Amino acid sequence: MTVDPGYFIASLFTFFIFCMVIVGTVPQLRVLLTYGKTLSPQSSNFSLIDLATSLTVPKSFFTHYYVFFTLNLLVLKLTIIGYKYTDYIPIIDDVNYELYSIFYWFYILQAIRRFSESIFIFNYGENSKMNVSHYILGIGYYLVVSSNAILSLVQYENSPSFEFNLLNWKIVLPFVIFSLASIDQTLNHIHLALLVKYTNPSKGLFKYIDCPHYFDEIIIYSTFPLTILLFKGLQSWNIYDINLVLDWLFVITILSISSHSSHKFYQKKFDDYKQRWCIFPGIF
Repeated sequence: MTVDPGYFIASLFTFFIFCMVIVGTVPQLRVLLTYGKTLSPQSSNFSLIDLATSLTVPKSFFTHYYVFFTLNLLVLKLTIIGYKYTDYIPIIDDVNYELYSIFYWFYILQAIRRFSESIFIFNYGENSKMNVSHYILGIGYYLVVSSNAILSLVQYENSPSFEFNLLNWKIVLPFVIFSLASIDQTLNHIHLALLVKYTNPSKGLFKYIDCPHYFDEIIIYSTFPLTILLFKGLQSWNIYDINLVLDWLFVITILSISSHSSHKFYQKKFDDYKQRWCIFPGIF
């Protein structure tokens, strides 16, 4: 009996989320996800934790994520093209083909934008570090996301009569949300990059929450399950659709933990700090 590899990806996403919950609830472990301004040595009674927290890489290694992600997406496209010259017969399913094609282009836009930001916007100081566990997690995360994209799209083909309707509101609505959140995230990154080192950000949504750039990221990834709902409702979901929901939950979990670290940093660092929410206005 052959097991769909999508279930293995689902188990990895579930494992990632479980690990983040543990890290978020155990104070000694939170340093494993810190970087930049929030990264500081912490004492611990556990020698393995001491060792893990002492291992860092330059924060500029964030660029590796988006290079790796972009390359994986290119491999995805080449894989799909290559399958057309084999005996592999994909499933004719216009809905899933259209859906996963949309997601592919969302990923392409996200990868190119974040890579461009890492090159032209982010200011990585020579002494700015991130924990090596965070770096490894990021590489693993983008590998899993890319694998889900590859395995979902390669299974399906469109029928001869199929045509993309880019004016379909089921495509337009998620794309508008995706685009607005992406633009706002870029503006927030520019604001942070132009700040004098470790000064209190105060423009835009920074007036209300500590990490609007994280909030934007969560909105961006919410467009994936939203698009599935618009196309399929609550029926005919497959494991790859569920994986996109798990991906979104993982993003919520890890960025909520990181936003809490930033919240504590702002409270400690700035005397003029005005109480703000961490990431979700009125909630957290």
